[in-house]
Order: sequence, then C-alpha cells, then structure tokens
Amino acid sequence: MFVAINNTDKSAIYLDGVIKKARNAGEITPEFAMDILAKTNHRTNIKMLVKAVKDKCANKEDILPYREFILSCVDGRDVSGEALLVLQEMADLCECREEFDVANKKPKLYKEFDVEGVTVSNGEDFYNLAGENLTVYCDWPDLLRMNFSKVKKIRFRDGYELNLYGAYRMPKDVDLSKNPVVNLSWAEFDGVKFMDGAKVALRYAKLPKDLDISMCDEVNLEGCDLDKLTNLKFKDGAVVDMHGVGVLPDYLDVSTCSDINLASNDFVNVKELKFRKGARVNLKGAKNLPEMLDLSQNPIVDLSYSEFDNAKFMDGAKVDLSYAILPKNLDVSMCGEVNLEGCDLRNIKELKFRDGAEVNLWGAKNLPKDLDVSMCGEVNLEGCDLRNIKELKFRDGAEVNLWGAKNLPEYLDVSMCDEVNLKYCLADVNTIRFKDKEQEEKFMADVTGFKGKVVYASGKQNIPTMVNSGMEM
Repeated sequence: MFVAINNTDKSAIYLDGVIKKARNAGEITPEFAMDILAKTNHRTNIKMLVKAVKDKCANKEDILPYREFILSCVDGRDVSGEALLVLQEMADLCECREEFDVANKKPKLYKEFDVEGVTVSNGEDFYNLAGENLTVYCDWPDLLRMNFSKVKKIRFRDGYELNLYGAYRMPKDVDLSKNPVVNLSWAEFDGVKFMDGAKVALRYAKLPKDLDISMCDEVNLEGCDLDKLTNLKFKDGAVVDMHGVGVLPDYLDVSTCSDINLASNDFVNVKELKFRKGARVNLKGAKNLPEMLDLSQNPIVDLSYSEFDNAKFMDGAKVDLSYAILPKNLDVSMCGEVNLEGCDLRNIKELKFRDGAEVNLWGAKNLPKDLDVSMCGEVNLEGCDLRNIKELKFRDGAEVNLWGAKNLPEYLDVSMCDEVNLKYCLADVNTIRFKDKEQEEKFMADVTGFKGKVVYASGKQNIPTMVNSGMEM
C-alpha cells in the first residue's frame, strides 16, 4: 500500500524525537507506524521505526498487525540497506515476502532523505496547491501548462513518461534523471537533469544557457533559440531534430548524431559541417550551406527546397532534391534513388544516373537534350515537357510513369518495360511499340483517344481501325 507524504512543518529531527518517545512508552502501534510514514521517508526515521517494530514483535502473531506497514515501507520508497534487511526478516516472519518483493520493485517516488513536502496525485491537486516554496512529490505524469511559481523543489515517480508541455516558472535544477521520456515543449525552465538515454522534446522551449542534453538518445529542439547556449553537445548516435531553429550557432557540432534534422535553417555562421557515418541527414529548405557538403557517408539525404553550391553523395544513397536550387556541377550518378521533382535543370552541365536507379523527375523543367534514362530501374516523368528529348529509351524491366507528360517523341518504344503509365500523354505519339498484344492491353487499359499506330516487338503490326485493342479510337 502506497502511503503519501504530506508534511509541511515536521523536520526529521522532530520526528526522531516523536519515535523515541513512543518507543520508550511502548506506544509503537500499527496506527502510529503508518502515521509516521505519512510524514517522512528520512532514513534515520525509518531505520529507528523499523527497528522499534521488530524489537516489539517476537513471533508471527505479534508481527501480523504490522503487515501493511512492512509492505508500505518499500512501496514507492527507497530505504537504506540496513532497514531493508530488517524489513525482509519481518516480511519472512509474517509470510508476505513475495508480496514485499513485488512492492519493492515498484517505481520509487520518495528517496532516503525525504521528509517535508506535499504529494499530489493528479493535475487538479497540483493546480490547487496552497503555500509558497513548496517541496512537491508528484505521483502524476501530466502537468500540462501548469504554473510552478509555488514550487521550490519537485520530484516525479521513477519511470514516468512526463508531459510538462507549456509549464512555466519551474524551479531551478529539476531532477528528471529517472524519467525516460520528457516533453518540455513550449516550457520555461532553469536547469534540468535528464536521464541517460532519455527521449526529450524541447520544441519552442525557453532554454537555459547551461542546458545539458549530451546524455539523451533523442532530442527535439525544433524552433528553439540556441544563441544563449554555451555548450551544445549531443550523445553519440543521438537522434536530433533542429528543424526551424533559424540562424545556427558557429559552434554547432552534429558529427555524433545518427539522425539529424536541420531543415529550414540558415547556416551563415557555421564554418564546418560534418556528419556521422551512416547518419540520416535532413537539410530541407536550408540556406547558406557550406561551399562543399560532404555527404559521402550518409545513405539518406534530404536537400529539398534548399540551395547549395556542391555536394558529394554516398554510393547508393537515397537523395531528395525536389524543388532545390541546383548547382551546375551536380553529380548524382552514384545515387540509388534521386528525387528531382519540380527542379529547374537548365543549368545542369551533365545529368547521369546510376544503373538501376530510381529517378523522380515529376514536373521538372528544362530537361537537358541529352537526358538518358535508359539505365533507370524506375523513372517518373509525370507532367514533364519532353520537347527537347531527341530519343526516349528505357531499360529492360523498367517501371515508367509518363502520366500527363507533354511532347513525347512521335515514335515511342515501351516494349522492354514491366510497368508504364500512359494516361494523358500520347497526343503527339504517332507510333507506339509494345512487346506483344498482352502488354498492349495491360499498358493501354486506362488510355482513351489514342489514334496512332500500334506495333509489336515481334514485327506484327496492329493497324488502327474504328475499334482497336478494345479501345475507342
């Protein structure tokens, strides 16, 4: 049974005297023992109280009335090693050791030197706190948008996943070192100690200058002002979100992060940018990036909507460059997947793709005349204007999307493809070549209005009449 401490005026020294007086008078009753637990968990008080109970109880019949007290001594409470040994003996005597061990494994709220304080078990209790400079033991994980102005010190139960979103006027140096998940987004605090391996959300929070998150596995700093931070370090392998921070500090070091989101930031102050081997990198919408971006060890990179001068990519990387302002010397020939959606390619000197690459050119503008997609395993040309393309070749087994593309060549050969979307793109095609009749029926199933000629790779022609291949002409 968990016994809450609610004691605002009795010190450990005072309670020590109360316990001694009751012991000497032979008044250590089960009721008295439980009443003391409601005032203190100080190791000196508990040690004296436990010993007084043990000395009074010689057999099972004597100890049984104290069964609830014995269990309550470890339910949500840390106790000294000496007191624990005595309690275990008493639990064995009254035959409740198994239940005792279960209670002792429950997450702790009270530590060995806790005495004065108020315990709250829900948000309403916290909101209605009376007094000033309170020590609060919070047996509740959610204090959303709460005012901490009355609190001098606060403790949460070990293991709680805490939601302190929007909390303000928090006391200095809050100890959250036993809480694996903490949400302090939009909060105002002055010093926090986090758990090793914690997952921490600090989105748009007002950060203290001495913030230490070097032990956190995951950190979300989206929208935060980092100018006042004096020592920003991340744990090796950390997952870090710094989306929309704004102007990044010149001391920024993300070389330890396994997954780093730096989207929508200005790198004007950043002298050097290094990434961890194997890290996922998000630079979406980034500005003033360093002259050379070395991403040669990063398998997943997002540079969409960004502007950069040069970048070196990893062999086989998945790279998103959609709507980016691209450099003239862009080289994506080593990338396994490339997204160039919405990009203007007019200034690209040479655009080559890796054998088997998945390439998305949806809505890309000013495609180069020498564009070659014949090596691509998948290619998306949806919505593209292909007027400059002299010849359109596809790889054997390719998956191709030509939905809504304009100005396709008069002769279009898709006989080598496994999948092709031909909707709304055949207006300028006079002849289309399929592998066979079966492939024609598959690729043209949703196509209407095509009036050109169909030929097959076998050499047999299908001359259009009023009805051809089950389609209206």
